[in-house]
Amino acid sequence: MVQPRVHINNISKTFFDPNKGDIEAIKSLDISIQANEIYCLLGPSGCGKSTALNLVAGFGSPTSGNVLLNGKPIDKPGPERAMVFQTPTLFPWLTVLGNVNLGLSIGGVVKAEATDLSMRYLDDIGLSGFENRYPYDLSGGMQQRVALARAWVNTPDVLLLDEPFGALDAQTRVIMQELLLDLWTKHGTTILFVTHDIEEAIFLGDRIGVMSKRPGIMKEEITIDISRPRSIGVNTTPEFIQFKERILGQLYEEWKP
Repeated sequence: MVQPRVHINNISKTFFDPNKGDIEAIKSLDISIQANEIYCLLGPSGCGKSTALNLVAGFGSPTSGNVLLNGKPIDKPGPERAMVFQTPTLFPWLTVLGNVNLGLSIGGVVKAEATDLSMRYLDDIGLSGFENRYPYDLSGGMQQRVALARAWVNTPDVLLLDEPFGALDAQTRVIMQELLLDLWTKHGTTILFVTHDIEEAIFLGDRIGVMSKRPGIMKEEITIDISRPRSIGVNTTPEFIQFKERILGQLYEEWKP
């Protein structure tokens, strides 16, 4: 059996609230994600999606169970995992190029090599010519492109995306989804993508994990066997609509009173 890139190994996570006591966010969650797979985690607000993502990032430890990367336990953040948040979190005092090559510079890559590699990624995301601009000169979608390039340029084993397109308008969101797939096709990596958007999960994912409301458990894992490459028109096909109806049914059970 092939060792998964990421194994969320039967984890539970409990937080303490001074007003409510112990709150169980995740219960007995088990997910295996293979190398170069896009795995989308979907569920109602508050179900523990982002909590699970943060545990893979190393921003805390599960109450029980463990999280493994390449078979080794994760106990802290590390360069083999890169994270992109809903807000781009760029450094406003750095140029676009400075933001993208920051991790390379910290990692000891010589300046000329870091600049060349960063410029190639800027070209890939359509921002060639913007390298000397600052984040405040860019639209929200452009800033998120820079955040993606900054994460990807360091060739992480796993890219962790926490609703990265959730704050964008509908048109920009579609463009960013297609850009993400273009980058993944060209450069590869394992992606764990958290979203509450059903169509986004189907369009991007190889598999989707549908979680219940809190405490989050895995209701169903669904393999999205829609052929790649995918373009946005795929969301009108019968197979796409069937996946959407199936997932809506699962989530309706969590939403209904």
